[in-house]
Amino acid sequence: MPELTKRFPFVRLDPAELAAAGVDFETAATSQGFLASGRPVQFEEMETLDFVVVGCVAVTRAGGRTGKGGGFADLELGIFRELGKVGPGTPIATTVHSSQVVDDRRVPMMAHDSALHYIATETGLIDTRTDHRQPAGVDWESVQPDQYDTIPFLRELRARLAR
Repeated sequence: MPELTKRFPFVRLDPAELAAAGVDFETAATSQGFLASGRPVQFEEMETLDFVVVGCVAVTRAGGRTGKGGGFADLELGIFRELGKVGPGTPIATTVHSSQVVDDRRVPMMAHDSALHYIATETGLIDTRTDHRQPAGVDWESVQPDQYDTIPFLRELRARLAR
């Protein structure tokens, strides 16, 4: 996935299209290969997701998570929820080193935060059994003015969702 700061948020890699073009999946799955071989798609074009993996800097056994601080993961998940691409029961997981699992108090969860269901570390799988209520969509009041400036499609997407 390209960063949200690009003009399109995702790239679709279709194995049949790759094979027809003579591109092997391993090449297409590289950071340069997927942009050259894939087809840019918008949020609305995405298929329904039955499992989500997000990147994290720190996590808690209660399902709390924090990323690099840009709010991109929660924003993406909020958009997917508003569009019906992620449902209330869709599991959310991450992979981290066990040193990134911190005390629950170190990662406070806000209403717009999406909690983790599973955390995979080098020592095992943590089933968080989170009781944090997942947000229903984007908390547009929490979107910062600079996010509208740095995420080109966000303003247009909000207008489309409001229709």
